[in-house]
Amino acid sequence: MVIDRADRDQGIVKTISIALKAHLALEVTTLVACVRVTQVGVGSPSLSLGFTEHDKELVVDGLTYRPPTGVSPTDVVSTSDMAVDNVTLRGATVADAITAEDIRAGRWDFATAEQFLVNWQDLSQGKLYQRYGDIGEISVGRGTLESEIRGLMQRYSTSIGKVTQPHCRHTLGDAGCQVSLVGSPTYTVTGTIDSVSADGQTFTDAARVEVAGFFQYGVITLLSGVHIGLSREIKGYTPGSIVLQLPFPDEVTAGTSYSMHAGCDLMRTTCRDRFNNLVNFDGEDFLPGNDKMIQVARSS
Repeated sequence: MVIDRADRDQGIVKTISIALKAHLALEVTTLVACVRVTQVGVGSPSLSLGFTEHDKELVVDGLTYRPPTGVSPTDVVSTSDMAVDNVTLRGATVADAITAEDIRAGRWDFATAEQFLVNWQDLSQGKLYQRYGDIGEISVGRGTLESEIRGLMQRYSTSIGKVTQPHCRHTLGDAGCQVSLVGSPTYTVTGTIDSVSADGQTFTDAARVEVAGFFQYGVITLLSGVHIGLSREIKGYTPGSIVLQLPFPDEVTAGTSYSMHAGCDLMRTTCRDRFNNLVNFDGEDFLPGNDKMIQVARSS
């Protein structure tokens, strides 16, 4: 690998092989763009797909990159400020890979993507990376899709650090909360859906007799049917009735099995009374609020 001294002094760490560097110096090059998209496993193992602008399939690092019937990237857009850099992918959906149904179901949410150039005449020269990031907004048309690759600068828009707040910062069951949900007969249950409302947002199960609100803010995961492995947050719960925040993308039928875990409204009293976990509560519910900060002083 080669790193120019000037680039090293400026802290630039992009590297290329000696052979590819020599090829880039030629007046005519045989470079093509490739895009690798990696799915974050949702109900199935992670999946990587490769697409290329070339008119033939290319095998790079063991992955086959398919020609333009799949996806073609636009030009890379970068700026000198802190604005997020984007690349847009456009192309026809691939029936056996990226389908409109999978996109609507959220199976490609939070997927990662990398774009690079290769010399199609000599793949042994290696890759010249152009962009790495996360899949952003996806739009599906008639047999086509359009998606953003949001560069790593996007992650700088995430707030880092703790902000004073009355409710707990943890998510129920995470490393900070430490409440065990997996395999817990107290907080995690399984069952079978008896019926589904017309809008697909309310499930009934007569076997659910837990107290009202027990599963509110929890998560339900379907274990059978076309949505196997997909989850939805729970908006409301009363004995025998489960209301979802959002319906599943396609029809859910009676007889579908599910797993569901309890919810938490992140308040101190819930942490203490329902989960006996007050030692891990991470909020400041005793601090005065903004009304105290702007309160006008009054004489007695």
